[in-house]
Amino acid sequence: MSRAVKSELLSRLFAAYSRNLIRRKFNSLRANGFSQLVNATSRLPLIIYCNHSSWWDGIVVFQLMRLAKLDGFILMEERQYDHYPLFKKFGALPISRENPRRGLSDLKSAARVLCERRSSALAIFPQGEIFNTLSRPLKFETGIGRLVKFTGDCDTISLGMRFQFGSDFKPEVFARFGERRSFRSGAVLPAKTLTEELRRDLAKNLDNLNESIATGALSEFERLL
Repeated sequence: MSRAVKSELLSRLFAAYSRNLIRRKFNSLRANGFSQLVNATSRLPLIIYCNHSSWWDGIVVFQLMRLAKLDGFILMEERQYDHYPLFKKFGALPISRENPRRGLSDLKSAARVLCERRSSALAIFPQGEIFNTLSRPLKFETGIGRLVKFTGDCDTISLGMRFQFGSDFKPEVFARFGERRSFRSGAVLPAKTLTEELRRDLAKNLDNLNESIATGALSEFERLL
């Protein structure tokens, strides 16, 4: 049995609240590659794996999935999940880091949620904790590779995020999506190898994001909020 207890009504309310919160605290939310979420021909479950550099990451990812009209879920560390029980109504799913056996069970449960729902997407932060966007080498835990294997037929896409002050009083939120990849049941690499491949993809995506910001090459970032 899945542990998803998401409420669409409460999700809509939180989407409105978080959208206004982002508009108050940031000058804009801009994204490169967002069309891969909106115009995708694939109907497979989507796993969005993201860097984790701030408290805001979950709210930004939640808003991006809502803007793309995806049935979105986010894996949340079990201690935070228990501390903020209302988040489960917005699509949060627990993942235990302290208990490996329970963590494996949580990943299987999350995979079932993905497979049971149409136009579903699950965001995961494979770094497991907050790191600076420029921190290298990028550190991944193995959960992302196992999640892909448990889900079977699915798509994956990396999401790099950075919060940057510029010429405005408030900072900007920049989000960059990598290339969407499809995986099939029975043809997936071992979890450790797969994790390393996805780690490299996100690191490359972040490097491209950082270069775009450093050089001011931001014309391909569309304003979403």
